[in-house]
Order: sequence, then C-alpha cells, then structure tokens
Amino acid sequence: MLIIVVFLSTSAVGTATAGSIPISQNDDGLVLTEPGGPSITLTGDTSMYTATGSVDSSTVQWNTTAGNATFSAPDPASATIAATDLAGTWTNATAVDVSGTTLTIDPADKESISVSGSVTAVRYRQAADISLDDGGIDFGYAATGDGTITLSNLPANTQFNAANTAGDPLGTYTTDGSGTVTIDVSSTGGSDVGVHLFSSASAPQASNFVPANETGLSQESTEFTADISDEDFARGDSVTATLFTKAPSTTSFSQTYQTTVSSNTTVSTTVDLGEGGGHEYYWTLSDGYSTSADTTTDTRTVFVPDELRIFNESEDPTLLTNVSATIQFYSGDETIDTYIERTTSDGTVNMTGLPANQEFVATVSAPGYESRRIFIRSLYTQQRVYLLNNTTDSSETIFEMLDYSGRFPPDETVLEIRRAMNGSWQTVSGDYFGSTAEYPTTLETGARYRLRLFNPSTGAERPIGTYQPIAAQTQTIEVSPDSEVEDLQILPVATIEPQTRRVPALNDTQISASLSQVENVSVESWRVIVVRNSTTIINRTYDGSTQRANLTADLGGFGGEQVTVSVVATLSDGRIISAGDATLSVYESPTNNLSLLALIVDFVGLAAPGTAGALTSFLAAVLTIFVMGGISTQLPVSGEATALAGVLTLTAFSVIGWVGYGMVFIAGSAVIAFAALRRGL
Repeated sequence: MLIIVVFLSTSAVGTATAGSIPISQNDDGLVLTEPGGPSITLTGDTSMYTATGSVDSSTVQWNTTAGNATFSAPDPASATIAATDLAGTWTNATAVDVSGTTLTIDPADKESISVSGSVTAVRYRQAADISLDDGGIDFGYAATGDGTITLSNLPANTQFNAANTAGDPLGTYTTDGSGTVTIDVSSTGGSDVGVHLFSSASAPQASNFVPANETGLSQESTEFTADISDEDFARGDSVTATLFTKAPSTTSFSQTYQTTVSSNTTVSTTVDLGEGGGHEYYWTLSDGYSTSADTTTDTRTVFVPDELRIFNESEDPTLLTNVSATIQFYSGDETIDTYIERTTSDGTVNMTGLPANQEFVATVSAPGYESRRIFIRSLYTQQRVYLLNNTTDSSETIFEMLDYSGRFPPDETVLEIRRAMNGSWQTVSGDYFGSTAEYPTTLETGARYRLRLFNPSTGAERPIGTYQPIAAQTQTIEVSPDSEVEDLQILPVATIEPQTRRVPALNDTQISASLSQVENVSVESWRVIVVRNSTTIINRTYDGSTQRANLTADLGGFGGEQVTVSVVATLSDGRIISAGDATLSVYESPTNNLSLLALIVDFVGLAAPGTAGALTSFLAAVLTIFVMGGISTQLPVSGEATALAGVLTLTAFSVIGWVGYGMVFIAGSAVIAFAALRRGL
C-alpha cells in the first residue's frame, strides 16, 4: 500500500501533477480523487496529517484531526463529507453520485456502509448503537430513485423488518453469517428519510365496534366506530382503516370509508342506511410496516327496519295475526311515481329492499275493519299501522284546510291524526289534503285524538290541538300566522301584471312579473312559467338579483281562453317556494286601436281582478236605459217600440260579450209579454 504523508493548510491547492497527491480545490473544499475511482470532497476543517491520499486504484483516504475514513469504488463515484462528520455519533455523506457503481464508506470509528443506485445521501451510526425495536432512527438516506444500502457488523443470521418514518415498509431482511445485509430503498418518503429496524411488525388491532352485531337501528344516519391500536405506532408506524358495507339488495361489499392513523385512536364515520333489511359491514387494517396481508375483522350485521305491522286501533292494540289485509304503498313525493301493493295474513308486511328512510302513504284494507290511509314519515319513525274495527261506534269526519300562513299549502301538507296507545301517541290516520283541501277519515266516536300539520317539503310542523269526534261532521282547520319567531319570516311575493287579469289575444301580448325583496331572505333564482291549455309556452329563469321580468306571449287566436302565470323562487337555503300565480283571461281585441270598441275594451281592462263581468253588465244596463230614455223623449214612438230598442241594445252588448244571451232572451220575452197584455192578447 502506498501511503503519502503530507501537511497542507487550508490555502489554495492546485490540481496535482503526475506523481503528486491527487488533491484539488473547488468552491466547497478540497477534493481527493483517484482517477477511475472515488472522488471525495472534504469541507470544513481540512487540516491533514499522515496518510491522506490514494490508497490504491479504487480507494482514497481522508485523515484529519477530526477523524479518518476511507472511500472505495471500482468505478467513478463522488461524495461530499464534512471533516466533522468523518467520526462521531453519525457519519454523514451528501452529494453522493454512485450511478453504475457502489461506494463504500469505512470510518475508523464505525463499521463500513455501502451505497449504490440512485442514493444521493446517507447517514448512519455504529452497529453497536443500532438496537432493534427501540423506535429510534438507525440510518437515513435520500434517493432520487431505486438504490441499495448495505450495513455490516449487525447480529449474524438475524431477521428483521425495515420501514421509513413515514410508515412505508422497506421489507423483511436477514443478515448473513458476518452480520451484513443489503436493504432496498427508493425515493418514497421524502428527501431525508429516517429508517427504523425492528424484529417484527406488530399486527394492528381493532376493537369496540359500533354498532354492535345484530343491532336494530332506530335512525337513518348511523355512526360506525372502531378503536384502532398498534404497538408499532411508537416507532412511526401507520395503519389505514377501511370500512366496507353491503346492502340487503346487493351481492358484494363496497368501500364506504377510509382513513389513516398513526396513534391509538377511534376512527369514526356516519353512513346513511336507507334500505330496509340487514346491512353487513367489516373493517380492514393495512399496516404501514407490514408487507403481509391486511387484517380483516369479523363481518357484523345491523338491521334497518323492514317490517310494517298491522294492529287494531284501541287503547290496548294487538297484532292482527288472523286477518287478510291488502296494503298499497304510494310515494309521499309526487315527483316519484311509486306504487307497490302487498298482502299479509299474519299482520306483518315484509318491507325488505324498500327504502326505510323515505316518506310514504299506506292504504290498508281488511275485512271487518274500516279502510285506513296513513302517512308514514319513514320506517325509522313508525313501523305500525292501525285499523278500526267496523263494529266500533265511529264517526266520519271531513277535515277542510284553510291556510293563511303561507307555510302549509293544502296540496303539500299532511294531516297527522294521533291517538294515545300503550302510553305513547301513535299516528293512526293521515294523508295530504290534496287539491281539494280536504281529508276524510273515520275515527272512533268519543275517542281523544291529536291533530298535527306537517309539510314534508319544508319540514314545517304545527300542532292543531285535540279533537274528539261525536258525530259525522265537517271540521275546518284554519291556519293563521303563528307567533313563533321562525313563523314571522316574510317570504318573497310575486306581483303579476296586468292586475286586471285580462290580456288581449295578440301575438305580442305583454305580461310582467316582479319579485319582492325581503330582508334576511336571499333569493338564488326565480322562474316565470306561463301555461295555456296545459301547454307551457314560457318557462324562463332569472337570477335572484333580477327584480322584474317582462315577457311577450303569443296569444293571437286564443280569445276566450285562459293562461296561468306562476312564479317559483329558489331561496339560498335550498327551499323552493311558490311566490304567486294568477289566471289571466284572454279576450279578443279590436284590430283598430282607435275605434270606439277598442276604447271601450281598454276601459273595461281597467277593472279590478274578478270584477270585469260585473262592470260590463252594469255598464250595459245603464247604457240601455239611456238609449231607451233618449228614444222615448226624442221620438214619437210607442212604449213597445222603446222596449224593443232596449232589447236590440242589449243584443248589441251581448255580441261584444258584455252581457249574456240569456239576458237578451229574458228581456225580449218580457217585452213580448208586456205588449200582449197591453193589447189584450
């Protein structure tokens, strides 16, 4: 071995000439190069003493007052090391370039370490300081791709696991008889990756599952939780917990939720279970340090309500187990066309596979019992229907609905009729009031019921009070604005013009609508819909900031018909409200706008909504009297002639639609009868 002894200061050193020590200087420090082998840059304190220089054709040696180390590579390789990092607790090398070769670093106070591939930095400590399972970092590295790091002088023939501090497993390895092992690394984990060595990966555990197996659920939103623990969390491990669920109507599990944790904790998620029947679930735990298969928990089952049971209505109801009943189900949402019919002879209706979280109306009929309609908000809230025995003294009541609050439109409002049974109030009858604003039902005479209004589209509710039927009757429910704070909110209201509710039959008929601005109520958008003969001729949407919409409707040739104008607003909180509507009568308009008839028609158009007919009849009567008066005073004619002039005048008014032909007939008949009596006929 050739040893060159030299003393150099930190002053500039030029590139060595042939036969001299291969040392040069760059901006970082001094560079010791073996041509065709390693090139090692020393930074910091570069004071040197004996044995610095080339060792052989593939090895160089830096000996300094701070420490000593040799660097070997069969092919060109480079690295940078501070003089203070040659020895001590850690040896650190940076700016490593070992593409296509292997660089071995051998400090005097530690075992050697070798790096290859895309490793760009390495740091390590003495093998004696590496203790499996202590949770500490045993070595570190940086890499731009795949590479290897070879450790030496570890316990011989020992199996262990390696993982970076980010929780990514590097694999399971076994040292050879000399305690040497090569670990595969990659760029995963960051630019400065710490590595733990441990004897074996502890399997993660899951416990305290909620909901428990065989649990019956009472609400749609169900919280699934599990306690996750792992002994390897203390040394940087992570566990990915995944929840899988399967609905009754499906054949396979699907992933519902996933999260990654790095400490003992409780994982939790809320799942909406809408389908009736048994829902299965399990968790899988993927261990960051383990390369083995995931841990999978036992499969558990929870039950969503999937039965509707039929009881007799009484203070002590019993299940009708010996009655054949027919049940018809209708969706409570008019936009969903759902109709299902089922029968039962044991009082229990199987609802498996049907939505348990949706409202519906059930019509139940059975021999010997009054047929019943009942609105059920969901199977979560009620799984019973009640039938009244037809031998029970009963009374039919028709409930009429008058809503002055604007919160309970009859076609969107349900009447729920409840009765106390077994210590709780149960809904025994109910349905939408519908377009007729009426709901008929048969109740037990003298029994005490409670009435409640419910608007499913808005969630608004209003208790009406108690009701005790004593005989067949019609009961009117009037809803006035109540005093609760939320009921005092004023909603936007539409104004539709013309106010006269009459429009001419023209191709460019003008119709306008405006939407009021209300404090603390934000309108996202609103629509104007114009319908003629069940055909929508205009449907336009406006931004919430638009206050007025001017429309042109093609009504030419539709005189005598009607058009309906509706305004629907979407509020910023998602509610959709009816802001107003109006029915407009279409009248034939004279083509000459300056004619007397056109002026009369325009005058009539000034009438208030709904009063045009009364106004024209009144005007026709007054004008007819003036005509008859003028003829009788100005012309020498008989009374019969004057009366005939009045009939002809009414006939003219009937032609333009001011009076009906019936009035003309009555007036003509009266004139003929009067003339006949006067002449003795």
